[in-house]
Amino acid sequence: MGKKENSNTSIQYYESSDEEGEEKFFEELEHPDGIPHPRCCTFLGFDVYPWFILCAVCLITFGSYWVFDTPGAIYTQLRLWFGPSTYTQSKNLLLYSVYSYPNVILAFFGGFIIDRVTGVRIGAILFCSLVLTGQTIFAFAVQIKVYILAVVGRFVFGLGGESLTVAQNTFCARWAPEGLLALWFGIVVSCSRVGSSVNFVVTPKLAGVPRVGVPLSVWTGTLACCVSMTACCTAAALDFYGRNRIKKATNEAPPQLTGVLKFKPPVWVLFLICVFFYGAVLTFYTVASNIMQNTGYLYSAETASALIAIPNLVAIGGCPYFGWFVDKNGRALFFLMFASLMLVVTHVGFLGNALEIWLIDPIPLLIWLGIAYSLGAASMWPIVSVAVPPKLVGTAYGAMSAIQNLGLAVFPQIVGSLGDNFPGKRGYVYQLMFFIFVALVAALLAFINVFLDKKFTHGKMNSSGDELARINAKMAKAEAGEDVFSNDDEGDSDSDNDSDFESEALLRVQVKPRTETVIRYHYMSRLGFNPHHGSARET
Repeated sequence: MGKKENSNTSIQYYESSDEEGEEKFFEELEHPDGIPHPRCCTFLGFDVYPWFILCAVCLITFGSYWVFDTPGAIYTQLRLWFGPSTYTQSKNLLLYSVYSYPNVILAFFGGFIIDRVTGVRIGAILFCSLVLTGQTIFAFAVQIKVYILAVVGRFVFGLGGESLTVAQNTFCARWAPEGLLALWFGIVVSCSRVGSSVNFVVTPKLAGVPRVGVPLSVWTGTLACCVSMTACCTAAALDFYGRNRIKKATNEAPPQLTGVLKFKPPVWVLFLICVFFYGAVLTFYTVASNIMQNTGYLYSAETASALIAIPNLVAIGGCPYFGWFVDKNGRALFFLMFASLMLVVTHVGFLGNALEIWLIDPIPLLIWLGIAYSLGAASMWPIVSVAVPPKLVGTAYGAMSAIQNLGLAVFPQIVGSLGDNFPGKRGYVYQLMFFIFVALVAALLAFINVFLDKKFTHGKMNSSGDELARINAKMAKAEAGEDVFSNDDEGDSDSDNDSDFESEALLRVQVKPRTETVIRYHYMSRLGFNPHHGSARET
């Protein structure tokens, strides 16, 4: 009887369809390598168990993405609920800042806690419990109209929100069938984006219900977190039940905080670009509904909030496409600079509406914003791994996440202060001018980084498509066990130059076969998500 075996999976397939082969097939499904494994739906001829886990994993962050932008989606309704004289833009945007502040530190340690302290099952339940607890406190605070308690709730929510995405990514890396890891991440990211987009559509409608609308809308978000908690417990239970068949993960080094001292200037400039680029996008989301309600077409609160879902919907397909595009053509820094200038165009369009210079429908502006966001995210995150040694990639993503969260904590407070100190359309004008300034700074820094990249990292961050193809070709040779460095390659480097030697060493690392972790980083960054902590709010 002929047997066709895949040594990388726990299932063995048989070409024979006779009765003996069928019985043997079911036996191997149940006891591969002599270890009892869970099996189900064996009549399908392939292992269904991981796909049940995927269904649960997809919903783990659905609730956290739903409730994250609740303050921005129903700002007008929250202001009327708490009282216009007491609930200001600054107070509303502080609800975002208190979420981001703890993640300035936790960005370094989310993966470490899961890998080295709690394990993924307990860690996922712990972080999901923090999300649910924080949202419950927030909803109760809104119900009884106690603002300071709402701030506490958002802070607790922040303690679990970003690290929960790390746990979700870990489940995917453990259970994705061979060759399907990228597909799994794509499915998970899309489900998370759906949660964010649905919030902008559903929450304002619920908040519009007379008398009970605002509490109803935030308690609905709590219900979404309960769904995620149920999914999290289900994923943990399935993971435990199938623990004997989990793929052995490559041991990763814990975060190296001292590694940040080894980063070269282009890396630090890239971190700053990340802060200003995402400040021009994500901070804009927090006030975009209010701006569209009071300028331009003067949309209703429900319609304005629903429109904010457009950039996220564009990014679901745009980020993977632009990731492929940048992979093919290279010049990531040029595309990052162009994406920043596209953000400038978007905010100038809204500014013209606010100043009544013109009247532009915000829908094409938001589509343009989604394209810019997709291009910038797909260009920014992957080049981190090119500019730092592989042992510091996790540290680099952690540092980038920390600095990004610091910006996402400070910028909303600045924008809220502008809105409160300059009431009416004047405030919206100043807010949009701030976003234009932030996007211009991102574009300027990207332009400067082109030259810094040439000086300190030999142009690797802004390499062309041909150069990327050469690296990929060497990777293929490395995977085939061939010598990837010819005499010509050795001649490219100056043996007397330490920086050139380091550059060559980095290139050697780039052509090694990629681990699951590297694939995870690469794919999540292509989707516009921060690979270290997974969020596109950031990824």
